[in-house]
Amino acid sequence: MTADSPRDYAKLAHHVVSRRSEMKLSRLDAAQQADMSKDTWLRVERSGSVREGTYARIEKVLKWAPGSCQAILGGDSPVTVEPGPTPGTVLAAIPEDDLRKDIVGAMVAVTDELTAAQIREISQRIVEELRKRGTI
Repeated sequence: MTADSPRDYAKLAHHVVSRRSEMKLSRLDAAQQADMSKDTWLRVERSGSVREGTYARIEKVLKWAPGSCQAILGGDSPVTVEPGPTPGTVLAAIPEDDLRKDIVGAMVAVTDELTAAQIREISQRIVEELRKRGTI
């Protein structure tokens, strides 16, 4: 995203409210965990802008990967991270639609011989295998 790119504060607000609700956090609890005022947190949830450093604190509370707020402002989705089963590991939850797009993009970039139908089939198999493993 460039400095001239539009920033989608409404999309960020939607994701922040949804994730906070999913985590069963009150606005006040979330703000306190982020070490900010409830008014600052509310500004984000009402599609307002805040200082860049504020986004990192929001990401930590919502268990999003660093840079997720900026990604949302640029039109992407957040990446949720949770501690993995082994100390020092992290599990990332990538939205399934984003994963499919990434798989298709990678296949298109590395081969000229696959048909669109083959690319969709391979993508579907990868997503199904990851779902079976509990990765997504």
